[in-house]
Amino acid sequence: MKKIFILFILFLFVKNLLAQTDSLPNAKRKFMPAIKIGGNYVGFFTGEAGFLFGMTRKNLHEASKVTSTTCHGPAISCEIGKPGNDLLIAPKLSYEYYSIFYGARISVVDYMNGSTHNIYICPEAGISGGASFTIFAGANIPVSGGIGEVKTFRASLVINLFSYLFKKDKSKN
Repeated sequence: MKKIFILFILFLFVKNLLAQTDSLPNAKRKFMPAIKIGGNYVGFFTGEAGFLFGMTRKNLHEASKVTSTTCHGPAISCEIGKPGNDLLIAPKLSYEYYSIFYGARISVVDYMNGSTHNIYICPEAGISGGASFTIFAGANIPVSGGIGEVKTFRASLVINLFSYLFKKDKSKN
C-alpha cells in the first residue's frame, strides 16, 4: 500500500508539472479524446490499446512556437504480450504530453502473470508527430516484484486516433 501511495504522489507531481506548461485559460482549451493503438518492446513485444483523455487548444493555429503544447492529459491502456509460454496482461495508467515534434509520458504498469502482480514505473520520451503518432524510448523501473522477461529498456510506437478524425464535418475543429 505504501508503494502505491508513493506512485500516486509521483504521478500527481508529474501531472501538475506538465499542466503548468499550458497556461491557457479554460475558455481556450478543448477536450480531445483519442483511441491509442500500438506496440512496445520490453524484452519481448506487446500490443497496446487504450484511450487518451487529452486537452488541447481550441485553435491549434494559435500555437506559433515549435515547443507549444499540442495535447496533454491522462491515458489508460492495456498491454498484452507472450514471453515464452506465459501470457502477460499489463494494465497501464499514464500521463502524456505532446508538442509538435516531441513528447513524453510517465506510466505505471502492472504486469500480471496469473495472480502475480509486478508494478513498474515507465518514464518515456521521444518523437511526436503532433500527438498523432509517437516513437518513444524509456525505462521499466520495478517497484514491486519483477519479471525476468521484462527488461529495463523500453521502446514504444503508438498511433493516437483523435475523435475529430471521425467527424463528418471536419471544418468545425
